[in-house]
Amino acid sequence: MNKQKFRIHHINFFQPEAKSIHCVAFENNTKKLAVARSDFSIEIWNLSNTHFLESVIPGDPSSSVEAVVWCNGRLFSCGLQGYISEYDLLRLVPKYSVPVTSGPAWCQGFNERKSLLAVGTEDGYVCLFHVQDDGVDFEKTFDRQEGRILCLAWHKSGDILVTGSIDTIRIWNVHTGHAKDRIIVGRLERNTETIVWCLAVTSDLTIISGDSWGRTSFWDAETGTLEMGVRSHKADVLALCLTEDENSVYTSGVDPIVIQFTRVPTQRVQREGRLQWVRSMQRVLHTHDVRSLAVAGEFLVTGGVDTNLVLSKYPPKICLKYPPFIQSQLTHIAHAARCILLQYSRKLELWRLGDTTGENEHNSSVIHIMTITTSGRHLVTANIAGYINVYNLKEYKFLYSLPHYVCPPTALGVNSLMKNIVVIYSDQRLVEYSLEKQEYTAWMRQMQKDRVSLGLSRYSPITEVSFDPNNKSLIILHDDSSVFLLDKSCMLVEKHTKQTRSVHEKDINHQISPEVKGRVNKLVRKCTKFKHLLSFNNLENDEFVAVEITPSQILDKLPPLLKQKKFGT
Repeated sequence: MNKQKFRIHHINFFQPEAKSIHCVAFENNTKKLAVARSDFSIEIWNLSNTHFLESVIPGDPSSSVEAVVWCNGRLFSCGLQGYISEYDLLRLVPKYSVPVTSGPAWCQGFNERKSLLAVGTEDGYVCLFHVQDDGVDFEKTFDRQEGRILCLAWHKSGDILVTGSIDTIRIWNVHTGHAKDRIIVGRLERNTETIVWCLAVTSDLTIISGDSWGRTSFWDAETGTLEMGVRSHKADVLALCLTEDENSVYTSGVDPIVIQFTRVPTQRVQREGRLQWVRSMQRVLHTHDVRSLAVAGEFLVTGGVDTNLVLSKYPPKICLKYPPFIQSQLTHIAHAARCILLQYSRKLELWRLGDTTGENEHNSSVIHIMTITTSGRHLVTANIAGYINVYNLKEYKFLYSLPHYVCPPTALGVNSLMKNIVVIYSDQRLVEYSLEKQEYTAWMRQMQKDRVSLGLSRYSPITEVSFDPNNKSLIILHDDSSVFLLDKSCMLVEKHTKQTRSVHEKDINHQISPEVKGRVNKLVRKCTKFKHLLSFNNLENDEFVAVEITPSQILDKLPPLLKQKKFGT
């Protein structure tokens, strides 16, 4: 492939507003991560393959989101308005809201069976709700305690609930609603309260707490005694989470350090099966405070006031930072005074001046990507269920769907020269489909036959597909920081050999001969000169426009105290 030369106009006047992360929640079954931000919006991230922002539930200025939690694919929140809400994940709006007893709600959590939801309130009540298929029913209120309930955690049995407040941890009998024991966590200064910010309970009745003195403490729930206490952070320990096997716990707080504690057998066994916790590792994952934690499969997810969402493998080997992306509610305008309006819905609405018509989306799910051909004749939409649908805009009718794929798409585009649809899925699979012939293109079939991989990043999703009007064989892809030029005219010559089945950069020097390596490098070229690239599109001829956010633009939106100059940067 001849070296491609473009004239690129860099645009970085786009100014995103910094939105700190209040809390996160991960559901392992659906691989969905909910991220609640300071404007009370909730982002839904799909972590099943490459991690991409699937949808956003807009925030309501009249309410707040203090805690989010998943229940078998359903999402719930609570806040200072004194209600718990379940969300419609298709329409991306609250489905209903139910009041709790006495004032603002600070925390919530489901039992292991996902049948009961406990909510802690400002006035010291634990409200228990029974979860039904179509909503939640109030069941009872526990005895009132002094002071607000700021955190809670269930024991796996579902019989015991633990709550944290000022100076105190209480252990509750779920069936009676009475406190069976109380642990006084202790003050470091006589006249300064200790706030218990976060809790976890292990199956062997070890209670783990994080407090306002920066301590992570391990308590024996049966005796109420302190087993181990560590001043793990400079100030408040605001979040902690357990791995699924309960062999590691991570804590974070008002400094950029995340501490890992690991369980090891102890020689001084108090009772059979008792394990001891030891501090085994610390690692800086953020440049600023870490306010929320969640274990997401093989990743530890952290969120902080610097607005970044960070995914790191534990033990940490890979660290991925996601800036505060803004997913716009796109409105596409076509010619002849016709426009298509998409409002975070599974419905596609077609509007014309003077009248409106509505088309239900085939294979209903949330539509998150769509594009119109340059002729204005066809509309192509993609939904998070993995369906790609084509519509005729002249006749306002559905035409056909592309062959369904199990992964959701992250980007699509239409090559007006070739009349082909190009789709990238979350597992980085690329598909090229003929718009007119309604079948895979010959190039695509050859790629599938030879099992050719494009070698795209495993962790960063492709967010846009564009084309070169002067080169019908060129497909241009980009993710957050790189632009990939895919030249179909440089298809590999070697076929049906193990050497040509992968072109991942990490494999090139080990599995592919120098001769084949040269052809591999011609198939996909990569440019990594960008930071937080939002769009890369053709303007005219050989001119392209790159819209990006620089790291300094994000930092400039943070409060002065959060800007830290690091040595050598």
